[in-house]
Amino acid sequence: GHENWTYSTSFFASNIMAQAKTVILDAEGIDTVSTVFINDQLVGRTNNMFVRYTWDVKPHIKAGNNTIRVEFQSAVDYSQKQNDKHAYAVPPNCTVPVQNGECHVNFIRKEQCSYSWDWGPSFPTQGIWK
Repeated sequence: GHENWTYSTSFFASNIMAQAKTVILDAEGIDTVSTVFINDQLVGRTNNMFVRYTWDVKPHIKAGNNTIRVEFQSAVDYSQKQNDKHAYAVPPNCTVPVQNGECHVNFIRKEQCSYSWDWGPSFPTQGIWK
């Protein structure tokens, strides 16, 4: 729906990891619009659930305890904002009324059926799915 979510956890980085030339964060399944932080430093942003994101996080980690935080923006709100910025209407504006779905699914790279379909309800997800 219209809620934003934050996932966070801590992890331990060994001295060997902290001294490595590169440390890759492989985000294979992020749904959909998010901002990723390690130790409160921006690592990257996502806006497409079908893309695998990788970042070199070496500059952001330290030996010992670290934190990672992924802040998710509501997909429904994001797609509405993208529509509002557009110069002209891009049909379909919304799903047919009988589906009780969310609008502007054509403005986000996300599993389209989560906004509703003729065979299922509207459950626009967000989070780490893989």
